[in-house]
Amino acid sequence: MIEFLDSVWIDVTVRGAPARLLVREPNALEGVRYFSAIQKWRDRLETDETALESMIQVHLNLLAACVLNAEGFVVPYPADGTVTERTAWMVRLPWGDVSGLASKVAMVGYPANFPA
Repeated sequence: MIEFLDSVWIDVTVRGAPARLLVREPNALEGVRYFSAIQKWRDRLETDETALESMIQVHLNLLAACVLNAEGFVVPYPADGTVTERTAWMVRLPWGDVSGLASKVAMVGYPANFPA
């Protein structure tokens, strides 16, 4: 039976420290937009000086849409906040960790051996 994951805790690492995110599974449109945009910006990294920033923004957008709560952070996640407030919290994450976090969220609901 296929299950849609409306909220599941995932273990993550931020600045080398363990934390947890409560996330929902991205819907079909969010998933395809995410992977398409990442590929677009990845292809432009060598020629477009804004590509890396744009790619990080794509990661942040997915996180702001799908993260419902967080544990293990000194600054509490604004679970009941607006998209702007949630995005502002996400922007405080180290840029080097954002890609890995978004990739984990993007794969919620897929088997561990699913090719990403």
